[in-house]
Amino acid sequence: MVTIPAGFFLMGSPREIGNPEEHPMHERAVEAFYLDKMEVTVAAYRACVDAGVCKPSQNSEHHCTAFREGHDDHPINCIDNTDAATYCGWVHKRLPTEAEWEYAASGGAEGRRFSWGDEDPSHKNACFDTPDTCKVGSFPAGAFGLYDMCGNVWEWTSSWAGPFPGEAETGTRKIFKGGSFSRRWPKWLRTRNRSHWKPEQSGAWLGFRCAATKLPIECPADAEAHGEHCARSSGTPLCEPGLGWNGTACTELGNDGKPVAVSKLDKPQSFALDPDEPVTMERTPQNDGDCQKNYRDLVAAYRWTGSTWESRVKLVSARGCTRRDNGRNWVSACCKG
Repeated sequence: MVTIPAGFFLMGSPREIGNPEEHPMHERAVEAFYLDKMEVTVAAYRACVDAGVCKPSQNSEHHCTAFREGHDDHPINCIDNTDAATYCGWVHKRLPTEAEWEYAASGGAEGRRFSWGDEDPSHKNACFDTPDTCKVGSFPAGAFGLYDMCGNVWEWTSSWAGPFPGEAETGTRKIFKGGSFSRRWPKWLRTRNRSHWKPEQSGAWLGFRCAATKLPIECPADAEAHGEHCARSSGTPLCEPGLGWNGTACTELGNDGKPVAVSKLDKPQSFALDPDEPVTMERTPQNDGDCQKNYRDLVAAYRWTGSTWESRVKLVSARGCTRRDNGRNWVSACCKG
């Protein structure tokens, strides 16, 4: 494991950048902790299964690594959030929180766009845009000496999905981070990107690594421990670029360069989606070229908008299409016509 030092950092994305769920950008204090240098492998997870503690991974997809020859040193996938947490508990560890994962991946206060820096992912720095997972540690280490934080497989966290700047104590979905081998656009590998799924769901693109608490609790300067976590106790809080601390909140800067007393910032968009919202489908010919290049006989692009991700995906599947990309309330797919 790697020791991640305590510190403050700005979590989420600045205004006009990233997805609505990444706003508002806000300060978090992170206590010192340990994080696995690499993703948990097929061989490591199999030992837990053989011990009678972990459930075998599912064999629902072609890329489920536990069922593929020569994949012992690839990341385990096709397991749900509970399976991941069970393994971590077996080795006397736990899943990292979303804040811990993002802090570690982005180099703490450095705020890296990707774990290796701000350069877009490529076949030189990440397991990205490939037909299969990669052996763990196949690419140069990123922030704090960690491998594969961006790319290879997405990684489960212990955090419930909820709106910033709070931290949800309960919910219906768990956050996962980091992007995977199958992603073709850099946006998915960003350290600040937030994705979420029901904890009982699993996929070939989703794995995990474990964390552990460093005891006694170590907080950054100007912070103190409250239970197992740290909170600022003195000093000036960090604000996203273009904002300043007015004594009670981060607000826009006035003509005099000082933060205004009353903020005019837009209210963060709700994290929740409306399952009763109807789903609409539209033709998107501007994406036909991408379909024709990457999906063989699926040459026509469409977009489904509205309701939940699961509802949209069912309609995509029912039409015989394959998903190519998705956003907060839409799914893009390639179809035969």
